[in-house]
Amino acid sequence: MLLTIGIPIFNGQKYIADAIEGIVKYNFDPNEVEILVCDNASTDQTVELVKRYPEVKLFEHEENVGFDGNLHRIFTYAKGEYVWAIGADDLLIGDVLTLLQLLKNQKHFGAIFVGGRDKLDEEYEVFNNAENFLLNSNFRSGFFPNNIISKSLWMQCEIQEFINSGWIHYAVILQVLRLRTSALTKEQYVIENPSANEIKSWNSNGSGLLIGVKLVEIFEIMSRWGYDKKFRTRLKRVIKDSYPRIIIVAKMRGFKISSSLLSDFVRLFGEYPSFWFLDLWALLIPSVVYKVIAKPLNWLKIL
Repeated sequence: MLLTIGIPIFNGQKYIADAIEGIVKYNFDPNEVEILVCDNASTDQTVELVKRYPEVKLFEHEENVGFDGNLHRIFTYAKGEYVWAIGADDLLIGDVLTLLQLLKNQKHFGAIFVGGRDKLDEEYEVFNNAENFLLNSNFRSGFFPNNIISKSLWMQCEIQEFINSGWIHYAVILQVLRLRTSALTKEQYVIENPSANEIKSWNSNGSGLLIGVKLVEIFEIMSRWGYDKKFRTRLKRVIKDSYPRIIIVAKMRGFKISSSLLSDFVRLFGEYPSFWFLDLWALLIPSVVYKVIAKPLNWLKIL
């Protein structure tokens, strides 16, 4: 088995049919590509919908182990040399059969970024340097469906420490890039379903602040995988620069900054002077102030 396309899912009845049909339309050879859905104790009609597709291997579970745990299940059950995990609200696009041919011809990759990089001259570019891979992908490996990963390398990586972080895939990619050659594709092969236009958790109720902190916690330990402080600081800066907008949105929605979260911000971002002059004050200003300002200006809709 060359490739496992896996969907870790919880209560995904609204989009799962689109996701599956977007895969089966390619008529993959079942001896080369398997389709796997790993249900995380859904309480809606997800399981019933998946059972309508005989091409799909369904793994049902009575225990919800969270996103990270369910994603790890995909890799545990997969029979493919490579695993491509996508969300229930994602769609495959483009000439995926060409991508499959790349995997056939080049079986030595640790990770393949398939989010697209139109500046490439060739169909794909190979990287032996982890930092160059991350820079050239614009750090977009954080969107987990953008990555096809070697199953064997995933299983070799440090895993348990990152269960419940929300970023198990990124922690693994940072490790895999140090173990084997990687590649970026010129063409984009996956997108979010255009119909899935709900407010994502990254932008709602302060979740973006918490998620970002958990990712930066991983950046803090990157040195154990051979990344130097300068590159770690550069990665942290990418997250930090997104915070002013996220803080404002969270505060306008009533998010309250706890003392422990404030302490995390100081610990993780205190090395940046701009944190003390901008981010810290954005965090400390009461939510009611943002709401008063936002109401006449209608900022919430703009943001």
